[in-house]
Formats: sequence, C-alpha cells, structure tokens
Amino acid sequence: MKRRCFPLVFLLASLATIVALVAQAWLTSDTATDRAYAALGGEPISAGQLQDTLDDVLPVYLLILHSALSRGDETATYNTLSSVTHGAALEAAFAARTGTLAMTGLPRGNGKIHEIDLLSAEVIRQGDVLSVLAVWQVIGLVSQTEHIHVRGGTFGAALRLAPVEGAWKITDFTLSEPGENLVKLSAN
Repeated sequence: MKRRCFPLVFLLASLATIVALVAQAWLTSDTATDRAYAALGGEPISAGQLQDTLDDVLPVYLLILHSALSRGDETATYNTLSSVTHGAALEAAFAARTGTLAMTGLPRGNGKIHEIDLLSAEVIRQGDVLSVLAVWQVIGLVSQTEHIHVRGGTFGAALRLAPVEGAWKITDFTLSEPGENLVKLSAN
C-alpha cells in the first residue's frame, strides 16, 4: 500500500484557510459584538435584539424626544432629552426645541402627544451601532378654551443608536427639512 504524503506547505495553507474562515465567521456573527445594554431603563438587549425590535422601540424614543420638546421648562426638557440622547444628538435636539422638530403644532405645556407612528426605518448595523434612516408621524391634541384641536406632522431623520454608559441612546441625529428627501444610508 502506497502512503500519500502531503507537502508541509499544503497542510499549513489548509490550516491557515480554516483558521481564517473560523475567525471571519466569529467576527461577523452577532455574538462577536453583541453585548447587552439597557433600552429605556428596561432589560438589557443586544444590538441584534434592538435591530429586531426597532419598530417597537424607536417610537418610544421618539415619543420621549417629542414630549421633552413640548415642555416649557428648559431644565426639564434637557434632563428628559438626556434620557434618550447623548452628545451631539442631545445638543441638536435641545437646540431644535424651537425649530422644526418642536413644530408638531403642539404648544408647549398645552398639548399632549397622542400617537407616534413609525412609517419607515432603514437600518444598517455596524457592531454595536445602529444607523437608522427613519420617517415618523406625530399626532397630538391641543386643548384651548372650549375645544380641542388635532395637530401633527411628519418627520424624517438619520440617527444613530449606540451604547453610552450602559444604555442605548441616540448619539447622532440629523433631522431632514420638511419635504426634503432623505439620503440613503451607507455602510461607511
């Protein structure tokens, strides 16, 4: 019986290929970077779980954001915004309290948000960061002397959800102008 001998180079190349494939599979799997972080003070969830439940979670973030902007007190507004935003997104949202985002037709302190409807959300995940292109509608009630008005608006934004100090927060937020088309997300 003749013995087959494989050259050492062939064996090493095969071993290197197997190691590279296993490493690539591990690095691209959800478990490689899927650490869990608190979402809105609830149980910790991973980036994969956040992505899977984004249609339910993002409207709550947006509700808190819009509710904060309808407050009259700046300190309360800032503190509420900081529960769902961080860094540049927090500063942008706070600055927008008199701009487009606050223009839901709900006067400060006199309106109540009734519903936020997420119309669309395009998501790209990069590790523990979700880049989202979202369009949503806000509907609220404004009470005046003897009657109630229904007011609302449709908004679009590019935003990022990332872990900050153990919690998922909006870390980047770029609101589109009314009627402006949102630019497609890229993986870069």
